[in-house]
Amino acid sequence: MSFRKLYYKNVDLKGQTVVVCVDFNVPLTPDLKIDDNARIRKVLPTNEHLLSVDG
Repeated sequence: MSFRKLYYKNVDLKGQTVVVCVDFNVPLTPDLKIDDNARIRKVLPTNEHLLSVDG
């Protein structure tokens, strides 16, 4: 069985409710500050796109 994958940039999301689930699991320093924010920065383009189309 195969499923058709939808890419968020190829779907009309205007007026739709979109739920994005992200497990950042970022490394922390001993004083509980974010040590590496690469995973957080990686999801920013997705969030910016969804906000730009009123998703």
